[in-house]
Amino acid sequence: MKAAILYGLVFITVFVNVTGVLIYFNTLYKNIFKFDFRLEDEFQKNSISAAELDTIKADYRQKIIDSLTTAGIIPTDEEEEDQQEPNGKNGAHSKKTKNGKKKEKEAETDKKSPKYLNWIAKTALLYEAMDPAQAAKIIEKYSDDIAKDIIYAMNKKKAAKILAELTPDVASRITRAK
Repeated sequence: MKAAILYGLVFITVFVNVTGVLIYFNTLYKNIFKFDFRLEDEFQKNSISAAELDTIKADYRQKIIDSLTTAGIIPTDEEEEDQQEPNGKNGAHSKKTKNGKKKEKEAETDKKSPKYLNWIAKTALLYEAMDPAQAAKIIEKYSDDIAKDIIYAMNKKKAAKILAELTPDVASRITRAK
């Protein structure tokens, strides 16, 4: 009986001590149970708020746009005012005429123009931000060449999600090599 009480007291003492050590180290480090042994102060110094992250993203995006504008890949604001959508499908930005197909062919033949490349880059960014199912419905309506340019201008993961939403026939037409 004395041995059982002695073993019980030893067990309770060891249990309390181990629990105390775990609590102490978990308050000292970020999360010892996930093996994250960074000091709590160090973790807080490196963390970024959502507002700071949005600011960093906006600054980075603006730097990219500025460098592309300087290189002549993206037109300046004055040139953008004159710019129309290359394929003539958006009524808000371009005038539909009887020669809509002719306009689309002209845009396809002039694919290396800065205006076209700028439109592709901006459109790809816009569709990346959209729900993949909705973006797929819109991209499906473009000609295969224009849809291909938009898809290949996107982030690979976003493009893959959009391609997964397209019908297999359309997806294979868009991604097929010439």
